[in-house]
Amino acid sequence: MLPGIPDKKIVYQVTKSSIQALLDCGARVYLYPGFLHAKMVVADDGIATIGTCNMDMRSFQHHYEVNCMIYDSATAKKCREIFEADAVESLELTRESFAERGITDKMSEQVFRLFTPLL
Repeated sequence: MLPGIPDKKIVYQVTKSSIQALLDCGARVYLYPGFLHAKMVVADDGIATIGTCNMDMRSFQHHYEVNCMIYDSATAKKCREIFEADAVESLELTRESFAERGITDKMSEQVFRLFTPLL
């Protein structure tokens, strides 16, 4: 799930440049109808991680961002329920719908993708 409204436009273009690869691998991608900053992962309804860390070197080395690991089934299930409720409100991207974006978007995503290691 990605924010439908970005806080940083260049970073958002870099993020969008990865969507096609995710869709090609069978991932489901959602655009939330607002801004999201927190990151959440739920595994097997038993473990969850919630926080602000982008899982990149900049977040680790310069911004000191952190996530909280939660080993509790009840909390992990609640996190999954929150995600599923947000997904209902979101737009699911498909390979077909994503391919319909304009040529300007496609080109800018590829240009900004070059900056991925710096962001």
